[in-house]
Amino acid sequence: MASNHSKRFPAEAHWIVQTIQELQRDNWPLCAPNGKPTLGVIAPYRAQVALLRRLLERACAGIVGPGFWHDVVDTVDRFQGDERDIILFSLCLWPGADSVGRIYEDERRINVALSRAKRKLWVVGSLAAMERIPALQALGRHVRAHPREGLLLEAE
Repeated sequence: MASNHSKRFPAEAHWIVQTIQELQRDNWPLCAPNGKPTLGVIAPYRAQVALLRRLLERACAGIVGPGFWHDVVDTVDRFQGDERDIILFSLCLWPGADSVGRIYEDERRINVALSRAKRKLWVVGSLAAMERIPALQALGRHVRAHPREGLLLEAE
């Protein structure tokens, strides 16, 4: 269950881990020939980053070297200036939240998270919550209007 105080959302984290495991099963290269990760996971809060790293280290043990997920999963601010082939953005937003973090008041920071992907972008979070946040409303409307351009899943 998500908590406004913990700033982490395990359901989003588990979905992201499953998605990365599916990418591995589909033989998506986790690293480019130069050794740089080809995917990135962005979260707005350090608590979600820590949860994602811990889950990925456990789920993907033996596949990548130690510290690999530290280079893959980080906060919005730490991804400034970086790009990856695939980005998964964990919003840490849930439908019943009575407030959202300051990150969602800054459109530039949202733009950083949404513009780091070169090939694919997955935004993971509550569509209902997105539609309440001015900086994400246009994206939420786009997702509802063009469901074939992405995947809209309902989850709790």
